[in-house]
Amino acid sequence: MTTSATASPDAGAGADAGADAGTVGENAAKPADALSPPQSSSSSISSNRNSSNNNNSNNKSNDERHVTMYERNAERNMIPRIATGISYFITAYWTWYVTDFVPAVNASPIEDLHIDPTIGYLGMGLGLMTNIVATLYPIQTISKISMPVTSSQPYFRVHMHTFPFIQPSAKFVDYPLGKLYLDTKSGDTKTILNQFKGDISQFRGHLGISIADHYVPILMEIRDANELTSSKQRNQRFVEALLLHVGEATAQGRKPKKGRRVVTSQASAKPSKLQFKKKGDRGGTKADHVQHVLE
Repeated sequence: MTTSATASPDAGAGADAGADAGTVGENAAKPADALSPPQSSSSSISSNRNSSNNNNSNNKSNDERHVTMYERNAERNMIPRIATGISYFITAYWTWYVTDFVPAVNASPIEDLHIDPTIGYLGMGLGLMTNIVATLYPIQTISKISMPVTSSQPYFRVHMHTFPFIQPSAKFVDYPLGKLYLDTKSGDTKTILNQFKGDISQFRGHLGISIADHYVPILMEIRDANELTSSKQRNQRFVEALLLHVGEATAQGRKPKKGRRVVTSQASAKPSKLQFKKKGDRGGTKADHVQHVLE
């Protein structure tokens, strides 16, 4: 009896095989469309590929090799951070003083304890002024300037700083040659051209760089020669590129803005070391020569 009640392994295997055969038969009986992957999956893959191609084309300029012409030392960002924190603390204190402390004291029936809120308003106004300066300084100060090597049309890639943490920003703005320029009337520009012979790495301080159609210039703070390239020639060409706006405006027949003195260029005004083309070289444009130096 025990022997007859035990199922043989061969019988179990046969049953499993029969079940598998039945499953295969059912699958074979289903339409081909039921076994094929859903169409939405293939369309999603195609959409992702198209999106990837678009991103690659949009980020093509990001893949270009750039030469860093200037990069501000990030260790100096600690001082602006501290100044920003102090300025906002001062504003918060005097705001509390005027809006909460003074009314509470003046509510006392004892008139001798009353406080004149004038000093509080003066302190709050001073705090707001320092807030404006502390806010504008990092967003108007350049953290990095680079120029492409492989591009047929050179341009400036400018990174600023973030606020309120005052870190070098990963975002950038590309300015074509002629839109970002040095003011030729500035004493700092004259010092770089005349005293330093165009070697901007010798300059120390904040150098204002103008943007076409903008009233407020951006600042390039130079405290160390290591913040610029080690090549004196590249530093000179960097200055030349920042002076290209004067020649570009007259070459394209554009009239200068009212009140702005236009000079053709340092090179065309008189012979000097700051020349856009080598002596005897008749071919190529100024932009081509700047590009040749970067390569």
